[in-house]
Amino acid sequence: MLWTWYSPWLHGLRVWNDISQRYWHMLLLPATPRRPSANGADGPNGAVELVRAPDAADASPARPARGAAAPAVFGLRAGDRRAFRHTVSEAHLDAFTVASGDCNPLHLDEEYAARTRFRRRIAHGMLSASFISAALATLGGSAATTIYVSQSLRFLRPVVVGDTITTELTVRHIDPAKHRLTVETVCRNRGGEDVVAGEAVVMLDPYPFAA
Repeated sequence: MLWTWYSPWLHGLRVWNDISQRYWHMLLLPATPRRPSANGADGPNGAVELVRAPDAADASPARPARGAAAPAVFGLRAGDRRAFRHTVSEAHLDAFTVASGDCNPLHLDEEYAARTRFRRRIAHGMLSASFISAALATLGGSAATTIYVSQSLRFLRPVVVGDTITTELTVRHIDPAKHRLTVETVCRNRGGEDVVAGEAVVMLDPYPFAA
């Protein structure tokens, strides 16, 4: 009985060891500070776009009425939105397994996963949640650094390799005095279904490196 329960985890550890041999350099090589693009993240796997909420009577209730002075932090106001798209790959699962140490066979072992309620391997829930972090990191563009204060999460649907996940951020509240933003965070699959939802509170600090 004990062996039946423990065997998949031993297999997961062996898979983790194999992955770590291929990706160890990702953990050991120091990262070079990079100033974010004013438009957000660049690269083949993701694109971030800032979209102003329409200044209309039916705009978000959190946004002041037309003509009112809207509080802003580094140009961001309540109602502003961003969208971040990422396609989940095997490399992402491998790298996340090494970085987190999460070797649950549900993510790594096809045979094991086929016997679960999901019938196939699924991505780590926190991998999808990390796309929220990636999107939030772009909020200040090249002017500010994003600092996480809190994040609530609800995992609503599984994500699998090949899924394209769109992370949508909507600024709901601004505290100009503390440079704090409350942000609605939602990850959706290509079918438009919510897979992860929650709310983040972040601070924006001036970018520490000179231009």
